[in-house]
Amino acid sequence: MISGGAGRLDLVRQLLADATGKCVLATQAEEPVLLGAVAGGLFDDVRSVMSGMSRVSKRYTPATGGIAELHEARYRARGIALSRNCKAWRGRFARIDGGWVQRTCGAAPRPE
Repeated sequence: MISGGAGRLDLVRQLLADATGKCVLATQAEEPVLLGAVAGGLFDDVRSVMSGMSRVSKRYTPATGGIAELHEARYRARGIALSRNCKAWRGRFARIDGGWVQRTCGAAPRPE
């Protein structure tokens, strides 16, 4: 299920379905605020608010044929590239405070 932000765009929804090979469901409400409805006392629990506020308005099914084959080829190529370049990539970047930072002059800068 997708809602809000770029997820409101039909193109993004269809691309996500195509790239993942999974159906993407769009909600009727553009910005459902499930937990707020529970906190505000409108519903008893998250399960009931989800069924009450997250009705599906549209289903995006993954493309088949050439588009599906293209995404599968990209996914396989990405896996090959990652396995070959993992060591080189880690040499260019450093893990700092939960994120990756590009090394400069061989040393990773500390965030300020």
